[in-house]
Amino acid sequence: MIGVVRNYEDEAEAIKENKVIKQSEKIITNRNGPEYEIERDKDINFNLNVLDIKEITMPASITYGPDNRLYVGQLDGSIVAFQQPLLGTIKPEYIVEPGTFEQILGLTFNQNESSEDITLYVSHSRLHTKTEDPPFQGKISKIKGPKFKPETVISGLPVQNGDHANNGIAFDQKGRLFIAQGGSTNAGLPIKPLDRDETPLSGAILVADLSDPDFDGEIKYDTESATHQTNKISGNVKVFASGFRNPFDLVIHSNGKIYSTDNGPSKVFRGESISCFEDSSLGVDGPDELNLVVEGYYYGHPNRNRGRFYKDECTYYSGKSSSENHRQPIALLGNFLSANGIGEYYSDAFDGKMIGDLIYVDFKNGEVWRVELSDDGERVEAISSLYEKVVTGAVDLALTPDGSIYITHVGGAIYYLSPRE
Repeated sequence: MIGVVRNYEDEAEAIKENKVIKQSEKIITNRNGPEYEIERDKDINFNLNVLDIKEITMPASITYGPDNRLYVGQLDGSIVAFQQPLLGTIKPEYIVEPGTFEQILGLTFNQNESSEDITLYVSHSRLHTKTEDPPFQGKISKIKGPKFKPETVISGLPVQNGDHANNGIAFDQKGRLFIAQGGSTNAGLPIKPLDRDETPLSGAILVADLSDPDFDGEIKYDTESATHQTNKISGNVKVFASGFRNPFDLVIHSNGKIYSTDNGPSKVFRGESISCFEDSSLGVDGPDELNLVVEGYYYGHPNRNRGRFYKDECTYYSGKSSSENHRQPIALLGNFLSANGIGEYYSDAFDGKMIGDLIYVDFKNGEVWRVELSDDGERVEAISSLYEKVVTGAVDLALTPDGSIYITHVGGAIYYLSPRE
């Protein structure tokens, strides 16, 4: 767990220390009951490599660009681009300098835009704010080459007084931007140290139709503080699916479906919402999840603000719960791992065996996982470890056409797995 910190350097140090609860046994089960963890395919092997780039000191988010470079968003507000090592030289450069943005947790390109100039979308916010600080500091901005001057696209997204905020972002083929938005509480009840109330857009997968010429990204509320009674009064950002505690990343798959990781609750942070009027101060432990995100469904993390209109959203449901009042995950990923970055493998490496598989990384062990889906994309068929213990502190990943997997580590390095043919 990351402690309250005062500046970017302290943030990086706190994350590097990674003082978390001892991991319990892995739980990898889909909602029908069978365990899906299997042995790694012996024909699929990777080499582990490390890039030590002086410009990269606090990497968090990473994405692969249309210009065949990798872009890294950092906790110091900078973005660094570099070429893959297989090209002979990485040529790192600052796209924007430190302090340009707040802490960056998401980067993406809009595949629907046609321009010779690079346009990068940035999900950024101020983490570890005080309870009395403004609660709606999250933003989505874009920068366009060659000058890369920041332009705010969406403002007013909620932030926790911990490290949950607007995270990963991705565009669909219609030009809609999807935002993995963290919740404000541990399990629905605001209680110290996470004592900021959930609000209309917190703890959800959000959608913003940026292709609409009349799109309004300035989100406003009828209260300055976060309360259960706060209402959103302007802004064209909507809840697509609700009930997520901290979905760090999401991917829009080539099958048209959306998949997201989500971090489960911990008793270290007390509080659980049992109903709209009942709660427990004891807290609850729950597993990380892999979710198939379907519009209109509730996934189990309570939000009493939205519970005013949909009472099921007042109740915490673990991913293990079989209750029909929430949509269950397609896989449970284990307790206290912090399953984070996720992507779709599209390279024809290994004779194309992994095309269409999901790849995700966990923070606790730095383990890289392969998820094989059913033909219809509705279920998990198997989960296997591609590489064990890359490094504790792994956060995000990006996949490249040659089949490599690039991983950010908040301690200041980029690790990558390259296919061993």
